Amino acid sequence: MQYLERLIPLRHSPVATAAAWSSTSGCDHVAYEEPDQLSFAEDPLREFAFSNADEVARVSEKLSEVDIKEWRAYGWAKFELAITPRDGTPADDALLRLMIPRREVRIRDGIARLRGVTEDDLDRLEQRLIPLGRGGGVHART
Repeated sequence: MQYLERLIPLRHSPVATAAAWSSTSGCDHVAYEEPDQLSFAEDPLREFAFSNADEVARVSEKLSEVDIKEWRAYGWAKFELAITPRDGTPADDALLRLMIPRREVRIRDGIARLRGVTEDDLDRLEQRLIPLGRGGGVHART
């Protein structure tokens, strides 16, 4: 499996765009804001939950099983992960959750790089920009 990509120029801020995608997402999703880019990902293809330090130590092993080219993992870790004993005792809940998304967007310098497994995935992301007033149409397709 491999991601398809589409580049879209934006007229709105990355935060407003991610908020629009979040408010219209009907599935699990995350958004990350970094100094020079914003990332949004939704609809997990693969999910991983780790409930103790021994499991977390095997994250690389688990992620190596992903059969999607050029994947990215998104997720979160609880603060308790830092103080979890390495004795195999599971926590009450997952200490680390990761997902490989079906649809993903990275926004940088006014351009949204849409990634999805199918053309329909790309269309779904792009259509959700219409209420924001997308600028200029499709910039490039790969």
